[in-house]
Amino acid sequence: MLGFTLLTRLDAILLDGVFSLIAWLMALLTAKVATLLRRPPNARFPLGCDALAPLINIIKGLIALAVCAFALVEAIGSLLSGGRRVEIELALVDGNPDDR
Repeated sequence: MLGFTLLTRLDAILLDGVFSLIAWLMALLTAKVATLLRRPPNARFPLGCDALAPLINIIKGLIALAVCAFALVEAIGSLLSGGRRVEIELALVDGNPDDR
């Protein structure tokens, strides 16, 4: 994904890849928390792990907000510098074949 982004000079492809990677990592973390939620209370968590579910949602939201903020800052910087030339022919390869 990174190499393709460097070829096309299209940050939207990089953003899509980063967002997909983060979503995958958050899904793994959510699955781990789901297994913790099924466990009974123990010495480490005497009230159970129920507080982890809202905490994981807060973390997901903050990470999504950070990725969007980074994309916004990069887009504004690109606009203020006059934009960039995009190799659109290569960028079309990344699209969904059903959309063509």
